[in-house]
Amino acid sequence: MLMLLFHCGNSSYAITGDVVIEVVPSVKLLPLATAPLQVVGLLNYGGIPIPVLDFCILMEERPCRDALHTRIMLLQGAVEEKSFQDKGVTNEKWPFLDGVAAGTQGLIQRVDADKLFAWYTKVVQVGIETALVIPKE
Repeated sequence: MLMLLFHCGNSSYAITGDVVIEVVPSVKLLPLATAPLQVVGLLNYGGIPIPVLDFCILMEERPCRDALHTRIMLLQGAVEEKSFQDKGVTNEKWPFLDGVAAGTQGLIQRVDADKLFAWYTKVVQVGIETALVIPKE
């Protein structure tokens, strides 16, 4: 299965390609005053407001760099990927990190989109009334 590799700080992560709808350049987002810190705003995607999570804030408690190479991944529900090995430990803070593989430049952690959406829904219930995600077709 095809995986999309991305980086946050010195760490590498991968997400299954079938959950990625589109990768778009970083754009101006509509801020949400009541949203959790990781929800940096809403993206207007074809007239649909989509919440944007900053993965760097989530993982390293700092915003991602405002650079030309910074991108936004639009995700939908996930399927299982068997090529990543179980880490052997659970992570209550980040339950969506659920597998590890060896890459050419170090370890790559798998991000499970379904678990990320479940985590997001729990966090968002505090600050936003409705979790706005693109449904799987």
